[in-house]
Amino acid sequence: MHILEIYTKFADKNSPHMKNKIDYLNWRNYFKADEIYAIGEELILLDKQLMQSPKEPFKLDMLTAVVCLKGHARGSVNLEPIETRPNTFNVFLPGQIVTHDYQSDDFEAKYIIMSLNFIEQLGLNERFTIYNSQTHLLQATLSEYELNGILSFYRLLKWNISNHTNNYLLETAKYMTLAFFYGFSHTFNHAQLVNNHASRPQQIANGFMSMVKKHFRHQHSLDFYANELCVTPKYLTTTVKSETGVNAKEWISRYLILEAKALLKSTDLTIQQISEELGFSSQDVFGKYFKHHTSISAKEYRTN
Repeated sequence: MHILEIYTKFADKNSPHMKNKIDYLNWRNYFKADEIYAIGEELILLDKQLMQSPKEPFKLDMLTAVVCLKGHARGSVNLEPIETRPNTFNVFLPGQIVTHDYQSDDFEAKYIIMSLNFIEQLGLNERFTIYNSQTHLLQATLSEYELNGILSFYRLLKWNISNHTNNYLLETAKYMTLAFFYGFSHTFNHAQLVNNHASRPQQIANGFMSMVKKHFRHQHSLDFYANELCVTPKYLTTTVKSETGVNAKEWISRYLILEAKALLKSTDLTIQQISEELGFSSQDVFGKYFKHHTSISAKEYRTN
């Protein structure tokens, strides 16, 4: 699956909800031409954060790479907690649900924003890390050598964008970025290789979490995940609870509620349509489920 498919999921040409396409975070209104280095909306560089992150969960329609230089911040990506400190490198992918909980006053970072079109035109190999991490958090702690490498790449991109005599700005930026992605992919791949040495219970729990992130919209039953993992529902429940501290059914509920909140706040889909998107048999069933887990109705949450 290509990155572009994540963004177009809710806007498929054959979907009855095409007219209700998700309104992602409208970040463009916050940027002024003299505050950024950019090639149209294809590639944007920021030396500082120019907008206040929403308090509610939100989605992005672009890839955003953030390298932290100072301070710290906390939030989550698809319910995975994320702690950002100096020398951490985060990559937020299109379509991921992001929450922003805290940011210190002294927070400093460099931001590289790439459009969906820009990413697709890079022609990355489908085995590349980001194609296998659409539902996962991509974060790495950088050595000083790696940090200097990323900052050199950032400065090189900025120099290229500022070079108005170059008739091939976009093409140059694409090849620079392609080299960067392949050059630094080992940083994320190493973290994945470490996880391959997990124990059997850890593998079961990790497999369950990966599957939930992929299927939660239409598979709410533990039986489905247990069958896929070749274990009994009871063993799955016990193992996931032991490894994560949260039972398996609760994880499914957390993803459903987070997605529901994002759809209620960031789209004009009706509650009936949202219930269909999330695999509920009716709006009434979805409404009761949402209120049970949040103590507030879906309608009240949308209007508050």
